Amino acid sequence: MKPKLVIAETSYSNWNYHLRLVLPGEEKYSGGAGPALCGQAMGWDTKIPLSVYGNKDHIPSSYCSKCKELAETQGFVIAVKVL
Repeated sequence: MKPKLVIAETSYSNWNYHLRLVLPGEEKYSGGAGPALCGQAMGWDTKIPLSVYGNKDHIPSSYCSKCKELAETQGFVIAVKVL
């Protein structure tokens, strides 16, 4: 099975998002997620679609640019959809 990218959130801050690789079915939505691509410890995975990674809206979200860069060097396309 090929790993997929998921958006994960840190346990210490709401709306602080990173990217991590997981095998399908191994997402950790209730906690215990492994580290992000950048090495940051994660709290849990989200069901947020990759197409919104990096979007800014009324929620004070932050997105890790290092994770995006590392994902793209591995051949993943992170095309941000403007809301």
